[in-house]
Amino acid sequence: MAATTPPPLRFPDPVRDDLNAHRAGLAEETEQMMASHVRPCVAITAHRVSKPIRRNLFARLFGAHEATKPLLGATESKFGGTPYCETEEEWNEHAFLGQIDLACATAALPASSVRLTGLLRIDLRLSSSGENEDFRVRWFREPSADRAVATTASSVGDWETQLDFRLAWTLPEGEALEALWPLREPHWCEYEEFFPKGYNADGRNEFHRMLGHKPSALDEHYGWCPPTGCSDDIASYECLLRLIFDNAAGFSWGSNAIYLLVPREDLARADLSRIVVTAANV
Repeated sequence: MAATTPPPLRFPDPVRDDLNAHRAGLAEETEQMMASHVRPCVAITAHRVSKPIRRNLFARLFGAHEATKPLLGATESKFGGTPYCETEEEWNEHAFLGQIDLACATAALPASSVRLTGLLRIDLRLSSSGENEDFRVRWFREPSADRAVATTASSVGDWETQLDFRLAWTLPEGEALEALWPLREPHWCEYEEFFPKGYNADGRNEFHRMLGHKPSALDEHYGWCPPTGCSDDIASYECLLRLIFDNAAGFSWGSNAIYLLVPREDLARADLSRIVVTAANV
C-alpha cells in the first residue's frame, strides 16, 4: 500500500547551511515550521493506449494505416479519444482535450483531504493560441455511461491516453513562500535546488498537478474573467489543476502552463461549477 504521509522534510544542505549560519538551529526550526504548511496533491501522468487516433497528411502519403478508433469508455479519465457528453453539443469551434474522473483522481489523497466527485471535461477552441479564453470547461456532477451520447468531436492530441493518479506533496511557492521564509538573503529562489526531496516535483514538469499549493507562476498569471459575483483577486482562488505539455497525448502550450482555478469557498464544498482558466509562464 502506498504511503499516505509526507516524506521527511529536510532542505538541501546548502539551504540548511545558510539558515544555520544566520542562527544556530534555524534550519531545523524552519523545517518544522514548513512541515505545518505541507499540502497533498495528485500527480497526473498519461500513457498511450492505442495507435494514433489522427494521421497527418505526411504519414498518409507514406502509407500509414488509418487512425484507430478510441478505446476508452465514455466516463474514463483520458486525454484524447471521445469526450463525455450528456446532450448534443456544438463542436464546430472546439476540440476535446481531456477529462478526469474526479472521484478516482482524489482517491489518491489522504482521507482527511478534500474529495471531489463528478467528471471534469476540458475542451480547446480550434486554431487556439493557448490563451485562457480559448478553453471550455464543464463539470458533470453525476456522469453516467448510460446517459452518454455520441459526438463528432475531434481531439486536440494525436493519441488517446489513459490517466494515472498518484499522491504527491507540495509546499508554498512564490509570494506565499516569501511570507514564510526567514532569510532576506540569499533569497529562496536563488538556490539551484531549494525544495526538499519529494516536494513540488511538478516544478520540473514531470506531471500535471491537481490541488496542492498554488504554483509560483500564478503570481504573474495572464488574467481571467471572474464568474459573476466572484473576485478577480487570485488570493480568493485555489488551483484545481495545472496542465503542462504532454508528449504522450501530443499537446503543448509552448513556454506556458494552463491553470484551472476555483473559488476557495466552492472547493471547500466540492462545488466546481465556477471554474476559471488562466495561463502563466512555467
